[in-house]
Amino acid sequence: VIYEAYGPGGSAFVIECLTDNLNRTVSEVKTAITKGGGKRQGVVRVNKGISEDEIFDLAIEAGADDVTPVDNDE
Repeated sequence: VIYEAYGPGGSAFVIECLTDNLNRTVSEVKTAITKGGGKRQGVVRVNKGISEDEIFDLAIEAGADDVTPVDNDE
């Protein structure tokens, strides 16, 4: 199931979940977003057109701990 949500500061999220219980999952997603539960982490995918160095610099400025380039196959 895929959820779209807005978090702190108006940040937008697309959240993909694999579940056998939709009610529990939606509840846990809401809790994670509203309470900021757990470690803040995520994956940002960027289309070609911007260099890896530019992406790295922007991510570090935004507070990223790590930047890992991946192939489109992953």
